[in-house]
Amino acid sequence: MKNIIKYLFIFLCFLIITEATHFRYGTISWAPTTKYNNIKITVNLAFRTGYWGSVAIGQQISHGNIDFGDNTKTGLTMTVTSKDTDNEWFTATWSGIHEYSPQPTAQTKNYIVVYKDCCRISTLLNNGDQYWHISAGIQIDSSNAFPNVNWSPVTNMMPIVRVIANKNNNFRIIANDQNKQTALSYKFTDTWTMDQPPGMTVDSINGNCWFLPTKEGLYSTQIKVTDALGAYVVVDFLLQTYTEVGKCDPTCSNADASCTSNSQCTKCSNTGSNSINTCTNIQSPPEFIIPTPKNGETILFPIDKSSEFYLSCKTPYASRTASITTSSIPTELALTTTSTGQTNSIKYSWSPKTSSIGSYVISALCKDSSGLTSEVRSFTIRIEKPECGNGGIKGGDGKCVCIGNWDTIYQCFECKDGFYGDKCTVLPPCKNGVPNGGVNGDGKCLCNNGWTGSDCSVSNSQSCGSMTSSILSSSNAVSSYLNPIKAQVYLANDKKFDFPLVLSIPSTLSKLDVYLLVDANMNSAATFLNIYNGMDNFISSVKKFAEDTQFGLGIFSDYPSNSITFQPNSNIGSDISSAIREFKPSSYSSSSNGNSLLAATQASSAQVGWNSGSFKVIVIITDIDYQANPTEKSSFTNSLIDKSVVPVVIGFGSPIPNWGASISSNGFGYTVQSAITSGDWSTKAAAGIKAVSSKLVYKSGEMANGKSLVTSLPIGETITQSTQKTVTISLLKPATTNIESPVAKVSVMGYGQTVISINSNRQPTVSNSGFSVDQNSFATFKLTGSDADLNILTFKFTSFLDSTAGIITSSSGVDVSTQTNTFYSSTEVFKFTPKKNYIATSSISFIANDGCVDSTAATITITINRINQAPECQPITINALLNQQVGISLSASDFEDVASKIAIFVSNPSPLTVYGSFNYQDKPITTTTTINNPWQLTFKQIVNPPSAISVGVPFKSRDSASLYSKECLITVNFVHTNEAPISSSLSPVPVNPRDKTTITLTSTDYDSTSATFNIKSFTTGTDGKGTFYICPQLGDCSCTTTQIKLQKNYVSSAVSYSTNIANLGICFSNDQSSQITDYASVTFTSTDNQGLESLPVTVNINVVGTRPNSPPTIISIPKYSVFQDYKDYDKSSKIIDGTDTDQDDYDKSQGVNNLIAVITEKPKKGTLYLKNDGSVASNSPAPMEIYYVPNPGTFGDDTYSYKVIDTLQASSTIATTTVSVIQINHKPSVSADSYSFTSQDVQFEKSLVTSDFDGDQVNCQVIALPNQISMYDSEGILITQVPAKLSKNSYSFRLLDPSLIIPSPFSNVQSQFTVNCLDVTSKTDPFGPLQSDDLIVNVGYIYINTPPKTKTLTVQLDQDTSKAFTFNGDDIETPTSDLKVKIFSLPTNGRLSNQYGYLNGTSISSRTYYLNELTYTPNAGLSNWDTEDNNSPLDKISYAVLDKGGLSSETDLVYFSVRPRNPPIYTGKDEINVLQNTRYPLTIIGEIGNGGSSVAISVVSFTGNGTLYETFNMGSEGTIDRQISSYPVNRSDSLVGSYFYAYKPPHNQYGDDFDTITFVLIDGDLVSKIYTVTVNVIHVNQPPTIKLISYKVLGGSGKEIEFGSNSTVNMNINTMALVKYIGNDIDKDQVGPLGSKVLNIPLTGTIYKFNNETTPLGAIIKDKNLNIERNDDGFYYFVFVPIKGSTGQGYARVPLIVIDDGGLVSPSESVDFNVNNINIPPVITIDKEKRSYSLLTNLTISATKITFDDPDSKNNDVSITISIVGEKDETVVPFSNVSFTVTTGKATCKPDSTLSSITCVGKKSELNKVISKIDIIAKVAGNYRLKVFVDDLGYNSPISIRSSTHLNATDYVTLQISSPEVTTQNSSNKTVLSGAIAGAAAGTALIAAAMWKMLRKAAPPTDAFFDEGAFLGDGVNSNPMYQESKNGGENPLYLASNETL
Repeated sequence: MKNIIKYLFIFLCFLIITEATHFRYGTISWAPTTKYNNIKITVNLAFRTGYWGSVAIGQQISHGNIDFGDNTKTGLTMTVTSKDTDNEWFTATWSGIHEYSPQPTAQTKNYIVVYKDCCRISTLLNNGDQYWHISAGIQIDSSNAFPNVNWSPVTNMMPIVRVIANKNNNFRIIANDQNKQTALSYKFTDTWTMDQPPGMTVDSINGNCWFLPTKEGLYSTQIKVTDALGAYVVVDFLLQTYTEVGKCDPTCSNADASCTSNSQCTKCSNTGSNSINTCTNIQSPPEFIIPTPKNGETILFPIDKSSEFYLSCKTPYASRTASITTSSIPTELALTTTSTGQTNSIKYSWSPKTSSIGSYVISALCKDSSGLTSEVRSFTIRIEKPECGNGGIKGGDGKCVCIGNWDTIYQCFECKDGFYGDKCTVLPPCKNGVPNGGVNGDGKCLCNNGWTGSDCSVSNSQSCGSMTSSILSSSNAVSSYLNPIKAQVYLANDKKFDFPLVLSIPSTLSKLDVYLLVDANMNSAATFLNIYNGMDNFISSVKKFAEDTQFGLGIFSDYPSNSITFQPNSNIGSDISSAIREFKPSSYSSSSNGNSLLAATQASSAQVGWNSGSFKVIVIITDIDYQANPTEKSSFTNSLIDKSVVPVVIGFGSPIPNWGASISSNGFGYTVQSAITSGDWSTKAAAGIKAVSSKLVYKSGEMANGKSLVTSLPIGETITQSTQKTVTISLLKPATTNIESPVAKVSVMGYGQTVISINSNRQPTVSNSGFSVDQNSFATFKLTGSDADLNILTFKFTSFLDSTAGIITSSSGVDVSTQTNTFYSSTEVFKFTPKKNYIATSSISFIANDGCVDSTAATITITINRINQAPECQPITINALLNQQVGISLSASDFEDVASKIAIFVSNPSPLTVYGSFNYQDKPITTTTTINNPWQLTFKQIVNPPSAISVGVPFKSRDSASLYSKECLITVNFVHTNEAPISSSLSPVPVNPRDKTTITLTSTDYDSTSATFNIKSFTTGTDGKGTFYICPQLGDCSCTTTQIKLQKNYVSSAVSYSTNIANLGICFSNDQSSQITDYASVTFTSTDNQGLESLPVTVNINVVGTRPNSPPTIISIPKYSVFQDYKDYDKSSKIIDGTDTDQDDYDKSQGVNNLIAVITEKPKKGTLYLKNDGSVASNSPAPMEIYYVPNPGTFGDDTYSYKVIDTLQASSTIATTTVSVIQINHKPSVSADSYSFTSQDVQFEKSLVTSDFDGDQVNCQVIALPNQISMYDSEGILITQVPAKLSKNSYSFRLLDPSLIIPSPFSNVQSQFTVNCLDVTSKTDPFGPLQSDDLIVNVGYIYINTPPKTKTLTVQLDQDTSKAFTFNGDDIETPTSDLKVKIFSLPTNGRLSNQYGYLNGTSISSRTYYLNELTYTPNAGLSNWDTEDNNSPLDKISYAVLDKGGLSSETDLVYFSVRPRNPPIYTGKDEINVLQNTRYPLTIIGEIGNGGSSVAISVVSFTGNGTLYETFNMGSEGTIDRQISSYPVNRSDSLVGSYFYAYKPPHNQYGDDFDTITFVLIDGDLVSKIYTVTVNVIHVNQPPTIKLISYKVLGGSGKEIEFGSNSTVNMNINTMALVKYIGNDIDKDQVGPLGSKVLNIPLTGTIYKFNNETTPLGAIIKDKNLNIERNDDGFYYFVFVPIKGSTGQGYARVPLIVIDDGGLVSPSESVDFNVNNINIPPVITIDKEKRSYSLLTNLTISATKITFDDPDSKNNDVSITISIVGEKDETVVPFSNVSFTVTTGKATCKPDSTLSSITCVGKKSELNKVISKIDIIAKVAGNYRLKVFVDDLGYNSPISIRSSTHLNATDYVTLQISSPEVTTQNSSNKTVLSGAIAGAAAGTALIAAAMWKMLRKAAPPTDAFFDEGAFLGDGVNSNPMYQESKNGGENPLYLASNETL
């Protein structure tokens, strides 16, 4: 049980120790991202929970900042990931991506990222109160792409690792590397100087640590883990050592013995191994069990799949419970507890994303309910980098094929452009900004300057006229009681604005700062002592008001001759209870100069460490009211308002009406008078703080330049509970005010303040500008201006062009000179068009308006450049006539040339030459034909187009300077010329005798719709009996009564053409009885509907005689196929034929075939043609060879039917043949217009016009490039080789470098290019893909001088430097070196210069400058910080670029952005006054230089007479001072530029210029001047000191006794004591002797002044105010006389002080007096008759009548020793020689075991009974003595002197022992007796020793009596108990004694 209590105590001690500060553990790791210079950094830290009060997992906490190693840093806001409530720590993590500067290709750069702060735990056995420094080595590698770049190692540890003192402890640092697992090395850190725990080693290969601590306590350690490429991380944690009781190993000689260290186990066989403990544990700690991952194990987690692991631990004791604590768990892990109790199990699960790739080391610890812990278990979760991220797979080409919106360039680890986040979501709209895209982006739109809104579509600008007073921007602080704390407000003129202020005040304040200002010049030390004594009550009372209360302390002294206005003692956050106790006032006086108000003014404005977001109170304690003038009172009030500090004033024992009046007048604060008691002032001060915190008082700061704009404040009120409300502050800007950048400060007294920067409208500005334009050209321009308030500007012309100069039109085409009062927007584009050939310079002027006010006017100068004008041509239209030549007369003109110098070129004659001959001077016209005046051409049409058409032929004129005109057209109108039809019919036509037949007349025409048939002539037979007629049903010759007989010149009605064929059937009958050849005939023509008549056709008629006839037989044509649109007819001809059994009709052997083939049904999808003449087949003598031609575009099956008839018109059956038309691929076609462009044209994309009958895709290519003209493909890529594919069948042109144009640059170029196209088809029969015909296209470039181009330029330079710069300008005609600039305005905040000096208004108006000629120098001290928003460019100028022809670019601007280079500024005191022997808190606050970003400090030197400390406020843990031992010492840990130090002068030294401190302030690479703070150590009257020297007891020995470690005077009853002491004072101004007084007169005894040695008693000191004068020897004396006859311990106490001339009192020294009784020695009485005995051996004799007495021993014990000694010496004889016995009774006795001796302790009566009878028997004859020794043990003396006041008495009885005179006697008797005596002596010694030990326990006597060595000798002589008592009278402490022994 005792051991358990012991261990619990040790454990609790460690808990207390570990609360000393807040840092526990840290490590930093990093990983690359898809951009090599964007590094993801992860910081894992552990802190003490109590520093934050309490934390919860997932909570956000902030602490310190991280330095990225590139002069940038950021504050850390971390997420709590785990916590240990038993040991009161938690872990937190921060992760962020930092962008480092890009590196050149294939280069690396190393950075060190650091998290550093102070201070470590004070009680560490190493590194106590030192900085912690957590770092990682980062490598930026531009040579590799993600994910191949290096990653840092990753490690982890429990924040506190428990180890056993004096035993070997083993634990392992587990680390993992995403790149290579076996390449890590381990060692103690070398990145920061720190002490490692002694006895600890680290294995460099596997991270095994061995530690044999020899002390209990806490150590810190830091291990560095480095990979093969040099990237490193560290892990910093604590080692807690404790002692544990175990047992020794069985191999030891003291096996199973209890032990606490290995060294206590001896002779063990396994000694010497650093891995084995010979002292092993008794209790078994809990252990991790399966399925917990093994130590060092790596678990792979796949991406996008849920994975899990378990932690399970168990204690072997059923009565205990187990719990698991983890460190730095990834926030994505989900936790589930699966079991609790003796076994504890938890489950973690995770479905990681690609963004989580990396390694995560998890550390865990198992604890049982008794406090025993397991070893640390660490393992790794590893999320592997796949070859392709986010679901991508590797393709056959080795590249990643990504899904979704992941980018193959980054192996699917990065989003494509336009997407963001871990799911690559589409970026939302971002109209005027840059979207934060990419896998690490959040999709938010980062707006360009002037835009806001989620999509940056809302302009920050608006018209001044529409603007209302509003908040432009504001800053809130979470910890503030009021918000916003800063705001920018726009105030419209003469309009009041109510500014909202939100108050959020909890019932218990969250933060409270109390600065205690104490009057150090109280009227007495006792008065000031009440301040000391009341401090703890004050602190504890005030702490109840807030969750976090911090205190500071300052002092002032109103002592007139040595006043101190204000002296800081301890900054906010200090332990003021200790600080006030350490402070020693320099004076005590009721005199006062009344400077308490002045002190409060300085204290309230001093840098004492006020915390942001706290309620601020200054408590002033003074015992005298203030005296001050009105100015001082006003300064006091303004200082409090400016800092928002509320005063509480305590009149300490004195009324303070002036203070009350000021507080009442100010309207805030609290005053009260308190009694001069510790309880009253502390209670009332606390009540005052409570009172002021319950009042809301609003004040406007007088020290702010914008105070006059605050017109009203909220009414104050009292609050009693939590308050959430919004109040309003009224602001109003007068119409006219001369306040520049007004700022208002409004304080809610104590609770904080809001700073309001007030903006109002300012006049816009415009600048002079200009532009130039070529003669007869045009130019566009905009009106521009700027407005400091970002208002929307509109513009108005104030002067216009002369009407002869030209016209300026708006975008709507309206002449602006007709709109004299129109305002235009800034986006309006104006067009200037000069009058034709007008070349004079013109100007216009304009103003800008912001909605409220106009700018001053600016001028735009317009310069017209005279240039050669291109000639002009006029288009012409002619009408062509088929087969007739027509003349074409062209016309052209030129401004400079006569007609004879103008030539005309036809750009592309081919559109006309396809229809006929196009000639100049009887020669065909080509593109190179030069046509001179009079420009006469001819054209003869030879091709008849199918329909009317107009054809255009482009031509241009060229002047003598080879300048071409724009393109004109020769338009030729063609009409189609009708062609006569073709008539046909079958001839001869057979007819039977006396029979009739039908004759089919056919007309074929391709350009007509109908025809009429004309019977020109006919013969009716050789006998004239034949008849030609027509039946009403055409083709039906059976009519008789309705016959219409043909007449000559008969004209039929119109017959429509069907498939280009029209037929008319006429009838013929005969009455001939026999066969007659050419019996009759008919001749006809056909006339189309356009009046053209065909040639005549004659049809003969044969009369065939009657004969037996059989119908013929048709020969069927099998199904066959033809190709669609295929023209190779020979391949598809077929023969229609038949056979006939009648040899007259058909005899193949005789070559007779009189059959007629007849088409009975024509095909529907095509046409049958005769092979011999290509006419359409209808009927024809057999065999009839035909061709089937499908109609254009058709395909599929078609049929036609046919038969044969014999000469007797007998018909065969009708046969039908199917023709399959097979679809084929058709050749594509392509066309393109000729194109010409100028140097002023933009790049237009041109497209080829393609077509394909089959609808196939057509891909075109360039097969010949134009000369001297750059041609670009569809993607805008220059074509350098042909053939070159055009992916979109589009192209564009640009001029080559002019220098490449032949014969001369900047000349016109005419050229052509050739393209063809290929279709894309799957067809292969009869052919596959087909290529179009080559198309030659003309292209021309017309040179027009192109205006130069420029763009806005921003010149970057540093403040107070000059920068040569080059204007942005380029021109295709003019080399850059020849371009010049025209400057229209000069900079306003700097100067332009060249080699000849500074430019001025005259020089810029009269000349131009080369692009690189000028240098800009800003005015001294000016930078961008001096602009309205502290960020805009400092200066600007307007300019235009001129080419060598004088043509100008548009006007543009050069901005001069002057980077502020203002180092931080120190505005504090350069001299501080430090009070002697006083710690001075020195706060150095660096103000960020204008435009700067941070403040760091380097203390360069210190003279070192005193001591300089770095000071760290640890919150509730107080303040830590770290002495600075070497210089320079750098700090950069403050985000606000405040650095705290403390100065302490050496003791009792002072003087002006006592020390100097030099330092510089740093911002990145900016270093301030060296600042020097001079330390004056002000002499402060130091209190004197008093020292006790000695005392002398008068009436005694007179010996002077020096005071030792105590101040006690021991004196006897009825004596007196003289006390001697001395007073000292180090102050040089202490001239006279110090005064001395007795603080309190003792109640017993009397104090006298010392007179002299003869008559020592001087005057009685009855009054404590009576002074004791210093004696001539420099000492002070007094005499103390106790009351006669009285005694006592602590009889009296006399406190003494000395006092200097300033009233300062030394610390008191007290003399204690013990008045002692005189101790009376004991007396032994032996009857005279009993003083000698004679006896024989072996006989017993009784010694009697022996008594003793000790007169002053009443109830206390005394000691008696009885022994047998020799006759002449004190040697105790053995009890074997002589022995004795006594009756001990109630006494406590102890006999010696071998000697004849016994010692007894008891009351006097008890011991007298012991010695009343002593029975003696001797074995050995001889002369002996019975010795009786009595010791009073000094009990009558004070304890303090008891050891020196033992008194004793000794007496003897003589023993004469002889042997009996008998013959049988032998020597054995002597032997026996001698043995008895010897035994008795030995027994006596043992009894004495035993009694000594017993007495030592029973009653603590002095060391001299009870020393352990007293009984270690061979005899009793060495024991002081056996020292013989001398005569009592010889002892000066004895009373007189009559006893003689």
